[in-house]
Amino acid sequence: MIIKKIEIVSFGKFSNKTIEFSDGLNVIFGNNESGKSTIINFIYSMFYGFGDNRGKTLSLREKYTPWSGGVCEGKITVVTDDGKNICIYRKAGNAKKYDILRVYDADTGEEYSKTPEEIIGVGHDTFFKTLCIRQLSSAFEGNNEEIIKKLSNISSSGDETLNYEKAQKILEGIRREIQPQRGQGGELASVTSRIAEAKKMQLAKSSLKAELQSVNTLIDQTEKEVSGLTKKENFLKNEDCTIEIARLQGRLEEMHKKSSQKEISLFYWAGILCLIFFAITMLLGFNYSYLLLPLSLVFFIAGFIKRKPIANNNPANTEAELQKLMKNQETNNKEKEAVSSSLFEAKKKLENLKIRKESLLISLSGKETDTDTLLQKKQKLEAKLHTVTIAMEALSNARENMQKNFTPALNRTASEYFSYISGGKYSRIFCDREFGVMIETDLPRESGFFSGGTVDQLYLSVRLALTDMLYGDTICPIFLDQPFLQYDNERKERAINLLENLKHKRQVILFTSDETVNSANKETEILT
Repeated sequence: MIIKKIEIVSFGKFSNKTIEFSDGLNVIFGNNESGKSTIINFIYSMFYGFGDNRGKTLSLREKYTPWSGGVCEGKITVVTDDGKNICIYRKAGNAKKYDILRVYDADTGEEYSKTPEEIIGVGHDTFFKTLCIRQLSSAFEGNNEEIIKKLSNISSSGDETLNYEKAQKILEGIRREIQPQRGQGGELASVTSRIAEAKKMQLAKSSLKAELQSVNTLIDQTEKEVSGLTKKENFLKNEDCTIEIARLQGRLEEMHKKSSQKEISLFYWAGILCLIFFAITMLLGFNYSYLLLPLSLVFFIAGFIKRKPIANNNPANTEAELQKLMKNQETNNKEKEAVSSSLFEAKKKLENLKIRKESLLISLSGKETDTDTLLQKKQKLEAKLHTVTIAMEALSNARENMQKNFTPALNRTASEYFSYISGGKYSRIFCDREFGVMIETDLPRESGFFSGGTVDQLYLSVRLALTDMLYGDTICPIFLDQPFLQYDNERKERAINLLENLKHKRQVILFTSDETVNSANKETEILT
């Protein structure tokens, strides 16, 4: 990708400013405060936005509020690797969420599928550590993880898009699904819990089955008990003597009535005859008829004395028979009461047993969980977890090895650049994983032992080497803001020659206030 043109509608001191760029070395010359840094920040804003107002430092939307009023606005036209002219248009709002961004094909007007950051190929932090070399900015401060990842991927596969971090995240996601490191949850824990519940259910069902068998036995026993008691109750009902007792009691009562009466003797009848004769004689007028009256009295007295009880068929036997029946009936009643009570309890027990049986059958009717299937699933999850863990460890080890591998290639390329700029005085440098750099003289020495100009040249060499490794033969723009402030004339000339030689594979945009640089090269733009 190269930058073809920028069009500043309003940004800082500039309004309606257009600058076109060539493919190779472009020089933008201007004295201090002429706007060189403003243009660099405008280009940065087109790719990465204007920032927000929440930080401690001023955002670009605040720092570069147009002097003429209004908001930051503009566009940049780039030529992508596939030859398309793509416009990136941005307009700042009062806050980041109100910003306007449009990425479209300059020839057709159609929306472009990639974001500005995807077009330039690096994040905003890496932009200032590789593509943009600002004045007196040597050290790689802050987080260099993006650069390290890209270099690691390139050193292992030749393709920076093969992201080992993504692979690690995918494996980590799989591992978390199976078994999170912290907290509850995870598929393995779920299956283990289900196995425990299934085993618990199996034990419970075994207990229920045993209880059901016991209940069925008790039901059979109780049904037999109810049947026996019912038969006994019916037998006792048939043996009831109540009617016979009532009959004997009536008979005995009759006997007692008769036993209280006595037969009237003949003397009663003789007395009655005497009275009758007395009445007749009195009517006939016989003289001695009054003698019949005492005679009838004598007969009545004699009849009372001589009367006999009426025969009653031996009530004593009936009484004995009645007592026997009543005793039998009392025994029968007690037995019937006991049998009825036992029968009631037995029926109640049978009913409760049948209710319990129905409840047990309902509890046992649920489908049992297949414990064997769950155990197999658990084994597979454990095996998968083991495999993922091994893969994550292997990937981590491989990544460490690959991160070690990119430094030799980086050191070789950077050493070549540094040797050229220094005129062969320094032929070898060493850059570690955190981009701490040492220069080999009689022995490797840290950059702090050397002058500021040498350190600037050292880090310029490292940044150019990084750009070569990150982009390879793909054309990309490099921005240099006052890079030669601490260079001597000889090394400055070599550095400019180096940049001119890079024009075949890099678009170089050099911002400078150095008259010698301006006079030695055809400038693209002079800022005033």
